[in-house]
Amino acid sequence: MKKFDSVWVIDDDPVSNLICKEFLRRENFYHHLQDYIDPCEGWAEIERLVKEDRKKLPDVLFLDLNMPDMTGWEFIDRVETLPEIVQVRMKIVILTSSMNKHDLLKAKDNHLVKGFISKPISSGHLHNIWTHLQDNTRMVA
Repeated sequence: MKKFDSVWVIDDDPVSNLICKEFLRRENFYHHLQDYIDPCEGWAEIERLVKEDRKKLPDVLFLDLNMPDMTGWEFIDRVETLPEIVQVRMKIVILTSSMNKHDLLKAKDNHLVKGFISKPISSGHLHNIWTHLQDNTRMVA
């Protein structure tokens, strides 16, 4: 499996963050990994990188939906305000414990969402995501 250069995990649950990072590490999914417990901090870093060094933006962003201060959907709404070249670069994969059908339908309708995974993440999920992202297809069932 070819590694992605930069992968970010944004999830307010430290245990979920740890599990996701461990699976990503085991599967040799990335060269560089960054994680954020606070989505506002992650967003601030994206804003900074858009202005200063777009090459350091994440190739893949695993994003939780249900977070305080800024939900995953609010985060995605902000990404939609960025230049198109930035939107295309960042492939967003929702990683959520939400079983809400509305979230899945919303993910299907959003062009920025490339994948939708119910927690916990697994090696099978990562192989599916990797294949779809390499083929530039979506994995939102």
